[in-house]
Amino acid sequence: MPLDVPVNTILTRAVLNQQYGGGIQGGMLTPAGGKLMFLFSDPKAGALHGYDFDGWETGSRNAVFFYTGEGTDQRFVRRNRILRDATVEGREVHLFLAAGTTPGSGQKQHQYVGVVRVDPQSPYRIEEGSDGFDKIVFRLLRDPSPAPLGAAATPTQSPTAEHNACEVIDGEEQLVTDFERSAHPAGISSRSEATLVKDYTAALGIKHRRLKIRVQGERATFWTDVWDEQRSELIEAKSSASS
Repeated sequence: MPLDVPVNTILTRAVLNQQYGGGIQGGMLTPAGGKLMFLFSDPKAGALHGYDFDGWETGSRNAVFFYTGEGTDQRFVRRNRILRDATVEGREVHLFLAAGTTPGSGQKQHQYVGVVRVDPQSPYRIEEGSDGFDKIVFRLLRDPSPAPLGAAATPTQSPTAEHNACEVIDGEEQLVTDFERSAHPAGISSRSEATLVKDYTAALGIKHRRLKIRVQGERATFWTDVWDEQRSELIEAKSSASS
């Protein structure tokens, strides 16, 4: 069943679920019995879980949207794989942005953006979230639509930093050492940077500290690998990621 919802329509997940299925929980839904996929983006809620990357690409005039996959330490499994391969498998992907709550009920509302597809030239990038785990950030192209996005979409855009800021924080207690690089071909690549960081700080007998950096006008938060407070030095771990 094709999605019959005009661009800019404000609705709740419950209404969408009644007609198309898919459930009302989670950011990525795949209704049974069809080739639809629904993506929901709420940058404010996502930031609480290390999802710091959702939002429109600067200068793209609402044509390119960055969307964070699902999971903590993200890999190309389940819905992340489905989204990556949606075009090849003939699946229609629809994007919805958080648009406040229903007056009087507090039920979350979403604005329908339209059909999107993963950019075939630059489909995704891997970023480290604020929780220290890898996030898949998909680059979505919005299909041309006769109805431009209205002003109601503006509050849901990922906020940019209002000024430069730098904060010293404790390093992650749990360092992930492996991640799935790609399923074409499938394989697990060693994330040896994490091991290097652990060994380096242990050898020097220093506590693992990092810098959390926000740059004015940017949506992303930048994280250093190691900040050596005793020497006032930044250390960036680098190694080969070939399988």
